[in-house]
This record gives sequence, C-alpha cells and structure tokens, in this order.
Amino acid sequence: MDLKQLTYFTAIAEAGSVSEAARRLHMSQPPLSYQLKMLEEELGVVLFERGSRSMTLTEAGRLLYAHSRTILSYADSAKREVHEAGEKKVLRLGVTTSTIGILTDLIGRYAKAHPEVMFEIHDGSTYQLLEKLENHVIEGTIVRTPCNLSGLSVIEIQKEPMMAASIEPLNKNIKLKDLSDKKLLLYRRYYEFLMDAFHKQNLNPEVFALSDDARDCVQLAEKGLGTAIIPSSMKNMCGTLNLSILKEPSLTTGVLFARREDHDPSPALVEWMELLSS
Repeated sequence: MDLKQLTYFTAIAEAGSVSEAARRLHMSQPPLSYQLKMLEEELGVVLFERGSRSMTLTEAGRLLYAHSRTILSYADSAKREVHEAGEKKVLRLGVTTSTIGILTDLIGRYAKAHPEVMFEIHDGSTYQLLEKLENHVIEGTIVRTPCNLSGLSVIEIQKEPMMAASIEPLNKNIKLKDLSDKKLLLYRRYYEFLMDAFHKQNLNPEVFALSDDARDCVQLAEKGLGTAIIPSSMKNMCGTLNLSILKEPSLTTGVLFARREDHDPSPALVEWMELLSS
C-alpha cells in the first residue's frame, strides 16, 4: 500500500465511480481499476459495494478512507513544508468551528512580528484535531474543554461562558431554568456537559437538534427552530440573533492551545507559544 494507491482509492470514494474518478484524475480507467484491485487483494477486504452506476464504501472502506485522508494530508503538508523550508517557515495549526475568531485574532498579532511565516490551517472537531496532532499532521491546535489532555502541553488562552441565541427576545440575565421550556439546539460535544447542568437543577429540557458543527445550531436558530446554546466567542457569527450570556458558573469552557509533550516544537511554534504566554 503506497500513497499513489491511497490517492486513487480516495478519488474513487469521493467520485462514487471509477469512471468519474479517472476523469477527475485525467487518466484512463483500466490502471485505476487495477490499482484498486491490488489494494483490495493486499488488504484482504472488499472496499466498495459495486452498483450498476455507482460504488459505495463498505465498513472497511470507510475506515480506510478516514485514515487515507489523514495520511495524504500529512504527506502533502510534509512535502510543502520541506519544499518551502529554505524560503518560509510553515506553522500548521488546528482550529474548531467555535474558535475560528480567536485564532484569526492571534494570527493577526503573530503575523505583524513574523511576516515570513506561512500558516496552514486545519478545521475539525476537537477530537479530529487531537487525532491530527497525534499523527503529526499539525503542530498544535486550539481546543475547548472538556477534552482529554493527557500527553499534551497546554496554554490557556481564555475562559468563557456559554450563551443562548434565539430569534425570540431573551432575558438579559438568563439562567438554565429560563431555557427549560425551549426547544434547544445543541453542539453534540457539549450535550452531556449541558444536560448534566440541567439535571442537577431537576430540569428536563427538550432537545430539538444535536449537531457536530456549532454553526449548524446558529443557522437553525436563525430559522426560528429553537434556541442555540453555544460558546460566547461565537457571537460574531450570530447575525441578528438575540444573545444572552448564561449566568451559570458551572457552564464555563476553557479555550486552550495544545501541543504534544513528546515532540520538540519548531522555531515558528516556539514564537507562537511566546505570543500566547505574553
């Protein structure tokens, strides 16, 4: 199994057929089909369910696709970084959807002092970014608590409360009891965190939607489908929604920068951490 085979496999998975993948790769179908056959024989599994017009990933295929994306991303980053080593330093960072505003502010400050550094930004959930950090795809990432920080060196950037967002008017000093009769729109990774807080007050709210992307909660709230509970740093993404900080001391999240303890930071990353610690 090599990078070329993973590239071909990923192209087929994303195109849904060998013919469309061959068109996108500007190559003929026979060598693409042959490489897929060789890959399946090497792994001893069937990677696609073949239909008359399309191909869908099997369970084994979905697992390989997830790993392939990570491997190809890392290979591309390594190639780009090596190529530009004599010209520019590259800083590879991860960011969650709810911390984009925080990262862009930090990049703006950093770039003024270090205009020679190029940034490579990877988006994803906290769990996806920690996996990329583990696999050396990125050097560091912004994450939110709660999360597993074992084996990581962290710098706290800020603490912030959660807030409610709705097209309906909200109390200025809103509390969980004020939301117990609302249809809630929740970011999935905060579901247990939030529900534990409700249950400790003997409240059982209605959850209308769970999402893997906090921005989905905002969009659903904009359609009048419920009240989103999201980190307060997302306020700039909320358009004309009514916002109110939750007056609940237990509902505070930490925004951290994390890197691997067992990996020496690059010069660019050292400078980045100095900025965060200043």
